[in-house]
Amino acid sequence: MNQSFLVIGTGEVGVSMLQALYNYQGTHQSIIKIAALVQPSTSRIQDYKGNVILEQTILEQMDLVNNSITELANVFSKYDTIICCSGFSIGSGMQIKITKAVLEAGVSRYVP
Repeated sequence: MNQSFLVIGTGEVGVSMLQALYNYQGTHQSIIKIAALVQPSTSRIQDYKGNVILEQTILEQMDLVNNSITELANVFSKYDTIICCSGFSIGSGMQIKITKAVLEAGVSRYVP
């Protein structure tokens, strides 16, 4: 079975999680789909281009604040596992919004 992971957030915790997923993939010689949810305006999109370890990461550009729950769910539905590494800086009520989108998408596993 193919596995797919979407990591929300590309700060220190998010990048560490992506690194751990790539390490798992290498150790177990598994083929897994690894993606990161990033803000459309973020400069981190450019930062990935120079990072050999993370250059294979699929970047899903969504705005957690301004995109609707249904729009988020459409992206989330492409993945088996959603791992939220956004921290508390995303604002009040965002964890609830993300959780509603995960439920709407029918994601198998969610790590808030």
